[in-house]
Amino acid sequence: MTETPPMEEDLGKFRRLLRILHLLSNPGGVTTKRLTKETGVDARTIYRDLNELRDACFDIVQLRPRGPYRLSRDYTELAQTLTLEEVLCLALSSCVFQKQLGGIGREAMRKLFNFVKGEKREKARELPGYLETPEGEEHAWIPSLMMAVSQRRRVRFHYNKGEEPLRTVDPYTLFYQNERWYFQGMDDLRKALRSFRLARIDQLEVLNQHFTMPDAYDSKSALFHKWDIANSPPIPVKCKVDASLAQWLRENPVHPSQRLENQMLHLRVRDLDALAHWLLSLRGLEALDPPQLRHLIQEKASRVAQVHL
Repeated sequence: MTETPPMEEDLGKFRRLLRILHLLSNPGGVTTKRLTKETGVDARTIYRDLNELRDACFDIVQLRPRGPYRLSRDYTELAQTLTLEEVLCLALSSCVFQKQLGGIGREAMRKLFNFVKGEKREKARELPGYLETPEGEEHAWIPSLMMAVSQRRRVRFHYNKGEEPLRTVDPYTLFYQNERWYFQGMDDLRKALRSFRLARIDQLEVLNQHFTMPDAYDSKSALFHKWDIANSPPIPVKCKVDASLAQWLRENPVHPSQRLENQMLHLRVRDLDALAHWLLSLRGLEALDPPQLRHLIQEKASRVAQVHL
């Protein structure tokens, strides 16, 4: 008996989950019996699929004991909570799968456009064209990384266009932030969690080596902060703030590492350049340490001043 290749199994499951979601959108719901008939799998697989969709944040309810299932009436309100980055990730998934799924992929994209409004919709519409442009070279790695993340397979690549040693990484998650694509995982070279910008990757290879996701890893809070998307170790930062700004910072923490001692702000961030850009927008603050941060602020302020001479 010929085994089904892993990629075909993944695509088959993807089609089935889309079909289930379409049936669940019926206001009257859909029974388990019909779900098995429509998808060609047994009831046990359907229950497993429903649980997997719930884990993926689809709000699926059962209308009554042993009754039909449907998407919650309140579920569409979630569209208001989707960030631009999240919408682009969803749109990207549709773009990647459109060639393999044909009409199903296009239908998924159409429903996404109906789900979001305004700038989010326009950015999602622009994405397919952007992926096809020469400037979108970094996106060549996204399908491979999506597969590696979903199948828990290690990847190997050159970073910074070959200027750094060959890296082997366990990829935990792929994400979009500040108009750039990154993936995060355990770096075998550094023996630590690192984030990598896709535009700096060269010759990426998905290995036939599997890894186990650590129980302690939380993709929602692991980093995703714009001051931490860099490969340098965390750098201690010390700033003097006035009383008014100190009170605002207590009420609106700006970073997980934030610590206030009297009127001294302490942080530990990886990207000093991004932090310096934000500090320039504040009043009542003086950067004390490290000296590199003070230099970056002076340099940025000087460039702004030169423009306005």
